[in-house]
Amino acid sequence: MSSPRPTCSLRRAARVTLTTLAALVAAGCAIVDSGEDTPASGDGGMRPRDGALPECGAPVDCADDNPCTDDRCTDGFCAHVPMEAGAPCRDNDLCNGDESCDAAGACQPGVPVTCEPAGLCLSSACDPTSGRCVDTPRPDCCVDDADCARPGESACTATRCNPETRTCEPTRVPGCCEVDADCATEPCVLVTCNPDKHTCDRRPEPECCTSDADCPAGTCATGTCDAESQRCSVEPIADCCLHDGDCTAPDACSLATCDLVSSRCMAERVEGCCVDDRDCGPGRTCDSAVGACVLQPVECCTTDAECGAPAGCIVPTCVGGDTCCALRRLPDCCDGDLDCPVGMRCDLAERACVPNEIEYAAIQFPVTPLTLCAGDPMPLLFGRVYVDGRTPGAGAGAFIDAEVGYGPAGLSPDDPLWTYTPGVYNGDLLNGFGDLNDDEYRGEFTAPVAAEWEIAWRFRVNDGAWVYADLGPEGSTNGYASATGLALHTEDCARLPVQFAAFQHPLEAVEICAGDDTPPIFGRVFVAGRTPGAGPGGDLLAHLGFGPADSNPGGVEAAGWTWTPAIYNGDLLNGFGDLSDDEYRAVLTGLPVGTWELSWRFSTTGGEPAFGDLPPSGSVDGFDAATTLTVTVRDDCP
Repeated sequence: MSSPRPTCSLRRAARVTLTTLAALVAAGCAIVDSGEDTPASGDGGMRPRDGALPECGAPVDCADDNPCTDDRCTDGFCAHVPMEAGAPCRDNDLCNGDESCDAAGACQPGVPVTCEPAGLCLSSACDPTSGRCVDTPRPDCCVDDADCARPGESACTATRCNPETRTCEPTRVPGCCEVDADCATEPCVLVTCNPDKHTCDRRPEPECCTSDADCPAGTCATGTCDAESQRCSVEPIADCCLHDGDCTAPDACSLATCDLVSSRCMAERVEGCCVDDRDCGPGRTCDSAVGACVLQPVECCTTDAECGAPAGCIVPTCVGGDTCCALRRLPDCCDGDLDCPVGMRCDLAERACVPNEIEYAAIQFPVTPLTLCAGDPMPLLFGRVYVDGRTPGAGAGAFIDAEVGYGPAGLSPDDPLWTYTPGVYNGDLLNGFGDLNDDEYRGEFTAPVAAEWEIAWRFRVNDGAWVYADLGPEGSTNGYASATGLALHTEDCARLPVQFAAFQHPLEAVEICAGDDTPPIFGRVFVAGRTPGAGPGGDLLAHLGFGPADSNPGGVEAAGWTWTPAIYNGDLLNGFGDLSDDEYRAVLTGLPVGTWELSWRFSTTGGEPAFGDLPPSGSVDGFDAATTLTVTVRDDCP
């Protein structure tokens, strides 16, 4: 059965859209003008009053996909009436604003949602379904150095946060070394890397020079530096001396001594000593075996008494024959230092050789008065000593004790109110002739309470009597005098408080096996006026400690804590990008099995300590066992 043929007539005056015309042509209709009142065949004579064909039968036929028009179907024709201004016309994206209609039926855009990230390392975007901003982490982004900690970093390389790019970048720790090649070289300085502290140790290269000023040029010598070899050439001043050990006797019957006023050697004739018979009077001959004159009777002797009386260690003996009288030296007996081996002297009361005493000692450096804050570390102090037979040559002289100390100004250094600390052998020194004759020692102590003090060195040999040394050139040779001691003035200084201290890395609990050391543990500290800027803040003490669980290092349980000195590791940026904090590191050794709390302890000299736990609060809110780093030492490791 065929479909009914559509109605194709169209009034002349009808309002017809292009869409309607296209539909009629597609249906095969012939478009004819039927006149105003003539009915078209086949439509039953039914049509609208104006004669136009209908467009719609319901409002849905008039949809134009515009949310700002009210689509209506009236008398078979569509009408699109603009919505009231302000009517909503939302799309499915809640991020581009709340859209609304205008009076002309057009949809106007709203104000888009603006998203700002909640942190430096977050990116923020609007969710179209909710219209809310959603923050997502930026990969490889950092806020501070704590975000950049990397396991397995070398002691001298730390990953730092670049405040401009917010990315982690490997950074060399200033002044840190792992091998000698990491240390800058200097002329005439031996530079080596300390493998434990990762710091470059510097000490003078022996016998090296860069100018004449580096060459010994003292009372008894002049020195020049050869620029090519960097070695000193020392020319002794003839007949000049600093002590008796610098002088040589012209013969076996002379005793050489040094005149300290003129620094010239003098020879004193030894009474009764002879080189040949000419040194002896009438009736005497020289016994060259012992270097002394012996009485010879007119006729040869028959008894020892005829040869004279004993003198000290020499006993006249009648031997008869051509020699007649001869001298015999008692074994292990001495009449003077010349009878003793090098390094020993003659004790005339016992007629026996005993170990030599201190012949010369003096304060080596510093030589100008010191002014320090009470409680500050002292600079290194150096002293020198000469003991014949002990100190000459390379290395420390045997059985020599050295101490440096301080006492009230004007009080003798052997007074019990003086305080001494052991010195340590530091190297060898040239005497005025350019000989490696003296030993140098170094020592240090903490500056005492505010007062006027003196500093002195003291030395002894074989647990003998102490010899006290003041400033050179005389030193110990003329005894100790306050006027030539080293003056020390100490005063009370204002102590700066620690404003912030905390762990830097690691920030999670540490676990090690029994007998192992902890990995390097880093802490940070801020002290106004001390830590800002490059390099370590002066007058700052740093320690890393461990103690029992649930204890406070600054409370009544402080006695249960053990502290290890920390070393400066570099500078850190604060949250504003300023080089404001100092970083320290330490390794804990010998921890017992169990779980222990850790804490950083920082203070300026003489100031109250600050105990730092985990960031962000650190020391600001006081130490809390619940917010500090812990280390567990296991005894069940494979």
